Amino acid sequence: DLTGPVIPEAQLAWMISQVAEAGVDEFRIAIVQTRHERQRHDELGVLVAMEHGIAARVFSDEASALLWLRYGAR
Repeated sequence: DLTGPVIPEAQLAWMISQVAEAGVDEFRIAIVQTRHERQRHDELGVLVAMEHGIAARVFSDEASALLWLRYGAR
């Protein structure tokens, strides 16, 4: 339930690189984004995360996100 301004792409990439260094490659990260205007930015973040070996996806509802988190190949 995040609020606030969208961070610039360079800052987003830096933040994700820092998260990647924390060793989250064993986890899946699901982002539930119900605000359509933020969807593109979150999808960009997912692409950057994938470049760092992080399994992440953006969903428009929590049920779909939970299904992806709980089932399927990593």
